[in-house]
Amino acid sequence: MPVKLPEDTDITFYNPNHTDSLTIHLKKDKPLWIKDLATIQIIRDNFGKRPIYFAVTCSEVDVFRHNFKNEGMVDHLVGNHNIGLLDIKRLVNNLINVYSYRGIFDNKLYKDSNMKRLVSNYGAAYLRASRHFSDRNDNEKAFEYYEQGIRFFLDETTLTQYLPLGLDLLLSLNNERKALDFVNKNVDLHPNNTDMIFKFGYLLSSKENLKDKAFELLNLAAVKQPSNTTYQYYIYSIASQTKEYEKGIDILRYMEEKTQSSQIKKFIDDLQAKIK
Repeated sequence: MPVKLPEDTDITFYNPNHTDSLTIHLKKDKPLWIKDLATIQIIRDNFGKRPIYFAVTCSEVDVFRHNFKNEGMVDHLVGNHNIGLLDIKRLVNNLINVYSYRGIFDNKLYKDSNMKRLVSNYGAAYLRASRHFSDRNDNEKAFEYYEQGIRFFLDETTLTQYLPLGLDLLLSLNNERKALDFVNKNVDLHPNNTDMIFKFGYLLSSKENLKDKAFELLNLAAVKQPSNTTYQYYIYSIASQTKEYEKGIDILRYMEEKTQSSQIKKFIDDLQAKIK
């Protein structure tokens, strides 16, 4: 039977010299199973004496997450004085020099959905490195790690979820030609992923030279999903912000014709008023 605490409880662990500590918060009535008690005891016995790691696939460690420092496929449990999202030096070294990806990209080897999900953790590690460099305005290096990481998303749904991130990085580098190539390639590869197409259009609309392509993609998404109210609002908003009123009106008129939406008519009327 699990143990239940009568009240919210904080447990603090100290290293041998009491120069660092780790505090976990346990909520009242949350059941603590044997595995939870064993984990707490492992931390009590080892904190500050030897490294403690959790695999990133370990799902039931929420009480420790604020003390995790990611190093790739593992999270290093650290004290309160060493908190950070990741250890970038160890993360990069593990990705490049330690991990082996032998059969991942061999299409002759069958990978079921569970294997694809596990493999995606490598991609997520690369994307964490990418975000680290992006946050420090090193977008060129961020895109390098993004390109490496996206290869590990073998599932169509997961892959397309992260494609707009790649476009965003290319636009931040002002590499418009490569951005267009990226968009055209992935629209051809994933023509039925309407959300991806719409997000591409949204991102391209921020660049003066790419507005025509942006509205082409927004129109393509609208044709596929004319009743999508999120699309309707953002097409109106993008047309207002870019002052491409007529292009927005043309798309919204098609959506209104298909849906008979009174809200779309209001959007159209507002854009028409701005033309005058």
